[in-house]
Amino acid sequence: MKSVLIDKRIIAAGLAVFGLAAAAPRSTAENVTPSKTTVLILPVLQQETDAHMAGLHTAVVRHRVEYDLLARQFTVIGPDMATTATAKSTVSLTDPAARTPDNLKKLAVSAGADWVVSCNILEYKHDTFTPGARTDHAKLHILVYDAKKGSILADKDVIKADNSSGRGIGVLGLMEETVDLATQQALKNLLAAYPETVKVDDELGAEDYLVNQTKPVAGDPAKVFTAIGAPPPATGSVQVTN
Repeated sequence: MKSVLIDKRIIAAGLAVFGLAAAAPRSTAENVTPSKTTVLILPVLQQETDAHMAGLHTAVVRHRVEYDLLARQFTVIGPDMATTATAKSTVSLTDPAARTPDNLKKLAVSAGADWVVSCNILEYKHDTFTPGARTDHAKLHILVYDAKKGSILADKDVIKADNSSGRGIGVLGLMEETVDLATQQALKNLLAAYPETVKVDDELGAEDYLVNQTKPVAGDPAKVFTAIGAPPPATGSVQVTN
């Protein structure tokens, strides 16, 4: 049988005519330079049915989001500054129903931000109570809006479980780690394209790096970033730059 050679360009043109050509996956890294991208982090929402430890959960999510963005040298407007930065938008920062793409666009315009990040803790559960081998899980929703392109970069629920077996981290330690892992997972695809270029002090914790912030902040790759207003770490100094 005689072989038939078909020009791939002809096939592609034919598929395009019928709208069948596969679209290339969109990369969030396209035309984005972290140091030139301002990210507005909205106050973390809390919709757990049992809000007994809501304060800790919220603090851990905020800490991780701030850490991951600062470490990649994004210019960041933290949750503490978000209220004043977005005041002209008149959009509620505490109402989950207000976290719509249209409202995120208004918030971005009001704050002068390129991206808006919204996190909502939906659930925290203790799955097993075995002493020394407890298992918990956290569920949160992440929504990220790109105001420059008018598109959604992330919109999903993330569930992450963790177990304390053999590590002696205790109930609170497991809780912090579980919420932290869920937040890391939520940010993973969004930030995978950007290497960590800034050393940020105290990765694991619940501290607010940007409390009492008055202007957008970015880190300096040559120095260690620590919380605003805190004493400088032994290996560097506080970074508050534009």
